[in-house]
Amino acid sequence: MSHDRDVKFCDHCGKGLWDGAECHCVELLASSEQPETYVAQIDGDHYSGHDYQHWDWSADIGLSPMPYAATKYISRCRHKHQMIVDLQKGLSYVDKMAAIGRDRWWSIPCLLVGRDTVIELTDRFARSANLDSTERQLCEWLALAEDVDDLLDARRSLDMWIHLHVSELKSGGIL
Repeated sequence: MSHDRDVKFCDHCGKGLWDGAECHCVELLASSEQPETYVAQIDGDHYSGHDYQHWDWSADIGLSPMPYAATKYISRCRHKHQMIVDLQKGLSYVDKMAAIGRDRWWSIPCLLVGRDTVIELTDRFARSANLDSTERQLCEWLALAEDVDDLLDARRSLDMWIHLHVSELKSGGIL
């Protein structure tokens, strides 16, 4: 449980540093392309060292709340020690988007900044956050989804990915 873990706090930004993690806020402030927009991420080390974080990407492309939440969980899944849970959370947002209908979640980021810009910024985010190709592809699909069919394609891919990881954990005796 997280309350049993060792936590210290960064002297500069106050970020919680779990299990001996280090904060890179000073280096990020010194090296960031947009230091005036840098805000230290609170709690955990899964965003440390990322100069272009999920919230930067989503703000730059105009992502609405539902795809924002889904892509947040997908993009952090390998970095937070609860991969399956994060992927299932992302999947639940995709399911909710499909259930409530396009008019209630669609922000049309490709019309706001252009499809090519969404792809370019997704590449930048993927490099910064060390996303693998599946995480990157899912983030792009959800950012550019235009209808329920697009969501269902992303959902199938995400569901297969979850089952693959569960199978790997079972075969390794972890589950």
